[in-house]
Amino acid sequence: MSDQFKTSYNYLLTHKIILHMIFSNIDFFYDKVITNPKHLKLFLQDCIQTANDIAENNPEIESGSDSVLSNIDEFQMELVGASVSKGLILIQMPLCKNSADCIFLAFPCMREKARYFTCELSFNLLNNEPLYIAGEWVPEEGSYKHVNYGEIACCKKIFSDKIIKIVYGEKESNDGSRTAL
Repeated sequence: MSDQFKTSYNYLLTHKIILHMIFSNIDFFYDKVITNPKHLKLFLQDCIQTANDIAENNPEIESGSDSVLSNIDEFQMELVGASVSKGLILIQMPLCKNSADCIFLAFPCMREKARYFTCELSFNLLNNEPLYIAGEWVPEEGSYKHVNYGEIACCKKIFSDKIIKIVYGEKESNDGSRTAL
């Protein structure tokens, strides 16, 4: 296989490993992991170790040689939104030497709204220019359904605001403006 078609370590971690580990036991993820920053950090460490193990034994995956991706302390995690019941856990991936396949991850805080979001690299098909899109995964009959919400600015605030609107909706105020619930 040509090097230009290798799966990147970032893609493996964010689009395969984390996705599978969340949805393989979503009740555990929402009951134990997402409720405690230390547990979320351990969860991400497990995901990183799994990705390291897979990448090490698979020549079709670029190695995670950028040590930043292997250091959990480089991941920035925070709660965003109006409240815990209407918020997200937002994770910013470490900055790497190369363009990352994914720069932000988000999980709704409410179990009833369980989903997984990414701010992921894509390309404009007309001019092959890189752009970031908001992507969503939801569990679906033993697999995952992926939804693309289109181009989004590569900015934490814009991404988190868009995801909060997707998950929790908007309400219209008396003056006709819309605000996230």
